[in-house]
Amino acid sequence: MPEQCSMETKKLLKTEAEHYGKYLLRHLQMKNGEGNGARKYAECLLFATKIFDCNRRQNKFYELIEREAFGNKGWANYCAHPPFVLECLRWRAEERQNQSSGQNKIAKMMDI
Repeated sequence: MPEQCSMETKKLLKTEAEHYGKYLLRHLQMKNGEGNGARKYAECLLFATKIFDCNRRQNKFYELIEREAFGNKGWANYCAHPPFVLECLRWRAEERQNQSSGQNKIAKMMDI
């Protein structure tokens, strides 16, 4: 869960995650039987956990590139770096911009 979220938002997200988690478990148990549905639900949770872990690691990777490639010099040191590093940083900057605009849209929908 993002650290920049307010406590109210975190509480709401937790409540909704529990609600939809129960709904998914019931659906999978009705579709696959009680034991197989529970197993499928556990697989879904494991998959979601792996996705979040990969995202966290990717964010650390981009932060490392930014820090190591540019340090405190910013983009002034731009020409001294390989194109793949620059492409990674450009992609990361676009991703941050899209993420912040997405969070703003969610906040507006939730009247936060």
